[in-house]
Amino acid sequence: MSEIVDALEAELTAGGIRVKSKLTTSDDSLLFTLDYQKRIAIDVYEDTENFVVIDKTGIGAVYHEYDFADLKDMIQFVHYLIGMKSEIIYVADLAGDIDDLVAIKYLDDLGVLHSVVLDGASEDNERKSILEKDGIEVVDEIPRGARIIFCGGAFTPIAKYLRTNTPDLIVANGFFAGSNIVKPENVLEKFKGMTQCPSYNPNLDWKSALEVINSGVFMLIVSKNVCHHPDNVVGKWHDEEMVKIKVPAKKKLHDLLMVREGLNFINDQDMLCSYEFVNIFMDKGASGISWCSELSYYSNILISVNKK
Repeated sequence: MSEIVDALEAELTAGGIRVKSKLTTSDDSLLFTLDYQKRIAIDVYEDTENFVVIDKTGIGAVYHEYDFADLKDMIQFVHYLIGMKSEIIYVADLAGDIDDLVAIKYLDDLGVLHSVVLDGASEDNERKSILEKDGIEVVDEIPRGARIIFCGGAFTPIAKYLRTNTPDLIVANGFFAGSNIVKPENVLEKFKGMTQCPSYNPNLDWKSALEVINSGVFMLIVSKNVCHHPDNVVGKWHDEEMVKIKVPAKKKLHDLLMVREGLNFINDQDMLCSYEFVNIFMDKGASGISWCSELSYYSNILISVNKK
């Protein structure tokens, strides 16, 4: 067994995969935890000399196991898994709300965050420093080749990226689904009778927001009508362990809900909210910019309508 363990560690190191720790488990197998990916581990079984890659990037205790008899195949798969699970780009409005920091740290703890892109609408050097001290890369533009983008701020950098690139998925916080779509029993009191409403993130740069929603890229939108639900707080929808920054007890965690739903969608797990396919429209009225949604079964946009 020791020869297998030594050979495996040497192969992992040679392949550029850092081993953070080794642990002998109750069944006398050896468990490697990888430094690159906090929730990827490799189990080596003495009786079969097989390698089991354990992917724990799902929410809670959900995980997947992949068996390999060939060491090289396993090494190649680990590289793929590391790249696949750390590809989310997060567009942030750091100055606007501490909620972005909560969501970013949540993604980083799961090992799925690639980098944070400043939205260009605001700056907060103190919060930026907090992220950089935690080893989180903060950049000004979405890196080329980004496939999955989460948006907790202005859509400015996303609109710019879409002019020369096509990602697979955009997950965003904002916009609005009103009483023309949401069943009466699911409409929050503050939104009763409303079919349109202003929304902070898209209103930061409404021209870019329009460009993004009309781009044809598939979008999952966790909207204002759900983000303002009284259960969107620590102790209700969100466990305390998910929030690594102190927030007020009744603080609505809009961006944390958005990233959790984005991960649920990507990993084909149960969603916290119900969704409908819609087209989104902007109304530039005398009182300012508002957003509305209309059902469209041929749309590329899914928007949240209520909590399950």
